Formats: sequence, C-alpha cells, structure tokens
Amino acid sequence: MKNNIHKIVNGLFLRVFGILLILSTLVANALMIPLTTVSAASDIMPQYTSNSTGVFPTNSWTIPGQNTVINHQGGDASNGWDKNSSWNGDSSDTSKSYLKFGTDTSNPDYQIRKYAKETSTPGLYDVYLNAKGNEVKNIKPIDIVLVVDMSGSMEPANNPSGSNRAQATRDGVKQFLQAIKDAGISQYVNVGLVGFSSPGNYVTGSNGYLEVGMQSLSTTGQTEQINKTLSPTFSGGTFTQLGIRRGQKMLDDDKNDHKKMMILLTDGVPTFSYKVTQATTISGTTYGTAFSSSDQDQPGSTSQFVSGRNNWESRKNRYISGTDPNGATTSAQNYGLYYNTGNNVKIWNTWAATLGEAKISRDSGTEIHALGIQLGDDNNNNYWDSPLYLSSNNVRSRASLIASSGLYQDANSASDVETYLKNQAKDVLSQFNTVNQGSISDPLGSQFIYGDDTPTVKSVGSSVVQNLPTVTNALILKKWTI
Repeated sequence: MKNNIHKIVNGLFLRVFGILLILSTLVANALMIPLTTVSAASDIMPQYTSNSTGVFPTNSWTIPGQNTVINHQGGDASNGWDKNSSWNGDSSDTSKSYLKFGTDTSNPDYQIRKYAKETSTPGLYDVYLNAKGNEVKNIKPIDIVLVVDMSGSMEPANNPSGSNRAQATRDGVKQFLQAIKDAGISQYVNVGLVGFSSPGNYVTGSNGYLEVGMQSLSTTGQTEQINKTLSPTFSGGTFTQLGIRRGQKMLDDDKNDHKKMMILLTDGVPTFSYKVTQATTISGTTYGTAFSSSDQDQPGSTSQFVSGRNNWESRKNRYISGTDPNGATTSAQNYGLYYNTGNNVKIWNTWAATLGEAKISRDSGTEIHALGIQLGDDNNNNYWDSPLYLSSNNVRSRASLIASSGLYQDANSASDVETYLKNQAKDVLSQFNTVNQGSISDPLGSQFIYGDDTPTVKSVGSSVVQNLPTVTNALILKKWTI
C-alpha cells in the first residue's frame, strides 16, 4: 500500500530584529531510515546573488506590499526552483516554498521551508521554519508478541526490593499500545501477548501461560484484552523457555511476510525448563537444540539442578553429581547435578534449554528484544547455607544471550520498565516514518537580534505529532520523528 500523507512536525515561530536575507545558512541533519545522516543541502542548494544593493536569493518570492523581506523559493533537485515569486505568507498554507528531498520528488521523504514576514513594528519580523516528514511507502506491517513474566517475584511482596515490577509492566504495556494507536499506524501493527509463569499456579493454570492472539491494534477490543489479561496478581515460577516457545508459535501461526518481533520482559533466572535431549556448545555456552515434549526440569527457586526437592527425588535416576563449572557447589547437600544429552553434552541448569529456545527463535528470523528487570544473584534458596551459584553479573550476561545482538537492556527500577516500553514504541514508530530522531540546526547571522518572544513549536499537519521537538533561540531542534 502506498501512503502520501505528509506530517508537518513543527511550525517554528520567532521574532528577530534586523534586515533579513532569507534563506540564510540552512543545514538539516536528519537521521533517516536506514539510520544515515543526510544534509538538506545535498539535494538542492539555495543560490544567492551579490551586488551593490546587498546579498539576496537568486530565486526568490515576496509578500505583496512588503518590500524589506526577500524569501527563497522552494524546489527540488529534479525540477529545479518552483518559480513562485509571490504569495501572502499565510503560515497555515503548507503547500508553498518548500525545499523537497528524496528520490521521489512527487512524494518527498521530507521538506523544509523558512521565511520571514514584516510585523506592524518597523524592523521586527516574524520568522517561520516548517519541517515535513512522510510515511514510508509500501508499508510492511509488523507482528509483535509481548512475552511477559507473570511469576510471583514480579509482585512487590515477593521480591527483595519491594518493587512493583508487575504494575510497572502493566502500565508500560498500556502506554506502549496507546502510543502506537495515537500515531495512527495501528492498522499496520499486529500485537499478541503471552504471559508465562509455571504450570499449575492459579493465575496461568495447568498450562503455565495465558495468551491473547495476534491481531491488529485497530481491531476493536484488542488493546483492552491485552491489558485485562495482565491485570491479575502475578504468581508462580519462571518458565522463560515456555514463554519464548509460545511467543514464537504465535508469530509462526500468523503466516505472512511481516517483520517478526518478540519483546520479552522478565525479572529473574529461569526456574523451569524442558529436559534437553540434544545440545551444542558455542563459545563456551551450552544451547539446547532439541527438547522433551513433556519432561521438565524444575529446580523451583534457582536455575541450578539441586537435590532435596520432589522433582529431584522423582528424577534422580537422570541426574548425576559432579563439579558444576557454573558454580562452586561442594557440600553434600549442595553439590552440582547434571545429566547427559543424547549427544553427550552435560546439562547443569535451566539456562541451556532457555538459551537454546531463544536461539531457535532468532534463527527463524524473529528479532528478540529483552529486558532484565532488577536481575539479582542466583542462590539455591532450598538451603540457608547454600553457596552463591551465579552472581547478578553472571545472570545478566546469560540473560543478554536471549536477545538478538544489541537488543538486551537492564531495568534497575520499576520506572525503567515503563521507560523501556516507551522506547520500544518509538522504535516501532520509527519504522513507519521517513525521519527518525532527526535534528535541525539553523543559525542566524550575527547581524540579527532575537526579539523578546520565546520560540514556539506546534504540529500543524493533518497527522498530529505527539512528541514535539525542543527548541532554543539558537534554533536547535532535538530528536524529532515525523
């Protein structure tokens, strides 16, 4: 589908004293998809004439009855200057005198114009700077599955910090969905939810997960159903592999050529996993490559296989004691346990299955984003005198291997969860806009003096820009997306 909707990000207005020669030095540095720096002057360069009367635009326009301002014409690299030599300068007219950039000048990637008007005060001028972005042509929708840890430690009563990770997640997800809807692209973004904990708890039931199927956010009731599904008090253990597996299945079942994205939110080590039947070791890390369809490892409060629990007693014919390379476990009740896979790779903990499941998902083409929420040490809580199994740094190191390269982040507080999801929404929106996180630097000459008015920025296009850029008298606009 082709979209020709222009979004005027800002109408920048200020007043200056002096004799203006517009357009002065105009350089727009915009971070464009795919994230390259471009200059407005690279496509079409303003031209000036210098003679005994001064310096002025060679291709210019004026406002009828105003003789002290000469503004530069708009145009593009293919067709040259627009030859429009006169119009009334009404700022609500967003069609005239723009410099246009991009390969298709009939549907530019972005446009910029700057012009001045006389005011009723001699020597005082209103200056306008407009920037237009556009929507990406031939939009390919995105399929996103939110994979959310609904284990009990997400609730404030069940984690050492007392942090309400669960509510921060609920609020962040709500804001994430609303930001996409507010941007007017909900018909292009399909979102589903997998909430996971451990099998048999009262929230996620015998399966250990809750799901909201993949649908466009423009579908009536979709956002409400996702928010409702996350509303119960979180409970149970952390079966991260199950969440990843169900999330990938949801993406696979939505058969299309859309970009596939998984956003995983979890606050701890995986304490449940499927038994690994085949595995491989890459750069010293073990990844499961095949798993039992039903047989599980359930250490319960740690990623380490340990003795002294029902699951150990019922499966002790599988486990062998030994020196675990991942931790110092020497006492009789804390020694390391492992089992051998069919291809004779030792499995000491739940990480092998979890990382293996994530690798299978990534290898299928899914882009995995992961947030580790206040990740701490991994201790065997079954015994008060248990030695430390994995430090928090080691836990984070392993958790980062779940995500696609460069797409793992830590959250050190509950508020960081909301910030992360806001940024994830921005990342989604950036894929539909021709200007992403751009800036404009537009210095005026030293002969001009700023008026007393503070520069203002407003959205004046048909599609409202939610996050307007910041501006100073130096005319530096920071981080705008259109």
